[in-house]
Amino acid sequence: MSNINIQNLIITEICGAVKVKKAKDEYFEMQNRQSIGLSFKLYGKSEFYQNEKIYYSDENNIILMPKDSSYSVKSIDDSDCIIVNFNANNADSIQEILQIPISWEIADSITRAFREIFDSYGDELKQYRCMARLYRILDLLFSNNFLENSQLNEVVEYIENNISKPNITNAELAKIMGYSEVYFRKMFFKQFGISPIKFVISKRINCAKNLLSSNCSVTETAEKCGFNSVFHFSREFKKLTGKTPTEFSKQNYAY
Repeated sequence: MSNINIQNLIITEICGAVKVKKAKDEYFEMQNRQSIGLSFKLYGKSEFYQNEKIYYSDENNIILMPKDSSYSVKSIDDSDCIIVNFNANNADSIQEILQIPISWEIADSITRAFREIFDSYGDELKQYRCMARLYRILDLLFSNNFLENSQLNEVVEYIENNISKPNITNAELAKIMGYSEVYFRKMFFKQFGISPIKFVISKRINCAKNLLSSNCSVTETAEKCGFNSVFHFSREFKKLTGKTPTEFSKQNYAY
C-alpha cells in the first residue's frame, strides 16, 4: 500500500455516491479521473489495470482510485458495487490505485457505512452524516490494514521485479514477510482473492501481453516472463485469455 498518512487527509466534499452494475466481461476505460473514488463490491469480481499492475475488486477488497488517474476495468463476473466519489486536501501521496482488504472484523461496519452514504447522498440534511461515514470507512480500512499491506506490497514488488525467474514459490514469498507458509497463503488470499501462485501466473500473463503487443516472439516472451517452456506458457496464456499467444500477438501488435 502506498505511504499515505490518513490523519492528514481532509475531505472537502462528497461529489457522488452511485451503484454501478456490470455484466461479465464488460470492459471500461477511465481517463483522468475527476475525483478520488472508493469502490465497494456488493457482489461479483472485477480487475483494475494500471501501469502494468492488476488490482482485484471483490467483496473482500475495496479499490481506491486517485484523482487524475487513468486505468481500465474488466468485469470477471456479473457485479454490483457502490462507488463513493470525493475530493480531499493532502491527497497528493496517492499516485496509484490502492487495493485495500476488508478483514472480517470490520466487514459489517464497512458494508453498513457504504450503504448509509448511498442512501443519504443528495439529502442536504444528511451531508454531515455522509462525511462522518466516509471518515469512518477510511479509518477502519487504513488503521486495520496498513502494516500487513505494506508487507504484502513488498511481496508484489518482488514478484514484479523477478517476473523472469521461473518457479517462484510460496515458501520464498512467505520468507519476505517473515511468516509461515500456511499463514502467508491465507493472508494473501484474503487480500487478492486468489492464491499466491495463481497471482504470479496472472502477473506473468499480463507481462506477456505487453511483450506480445510489442511484437516480441512467443519463445522470447515465454522466457522473459519466467515460463519453463513455450508449451507451458501457451497453455496458461490461453487458459486466462481465451487466445493462444500467436493469436493475441496478431490481433494486438500495433504495426
